[in-house]
Amino acid sequence: MISLSKFSSWLENGLKTMSQEKAYCLNLFDDDDELTCELVGTNELHKEDDDWYFDETKVYGREKPLLICLTDNENNFESIMKKFTALLDKVVRSNKVIQNLLNKKPFAYGFIDGKLTFIEPNENELV
Repeated sequence: MISLSKFSSWLENGLKTMSQEKAYCLNLFDDDDELTCELVGTNELHKEDDDWYFDETKVYGREKPLLICLTDNENNFESIMKKFTALLDKVVRSNKVIQNLLNKKPFAYGFIDGKLTFIEPNENELV
């Protein structure tokens, strides 16, 4: 799994490039034997619409997605998502710059073809 400091730095830099956007989504990809991600910003959010994050205005990491971890037959994605969720929670709680950038803005994460999990925009906590 990626280190806390590397992930924190990557997410902070990505959010800084799209600070004017109204909502964010970390898209996770299962690419062969790797779990990678990109950060997407949008100015339209309809939580009831599963495709809201495709109305992207800015993307960070598409050309070179961030490697979260390697996957193999030993890893199951439920376990990986629990670890990723814990890592994301630590990053958001420990990085004041990220907290300020996310202040009152919706933020979600999940597999590109799956269900999204939202961080509560007012408390910056995973829900």
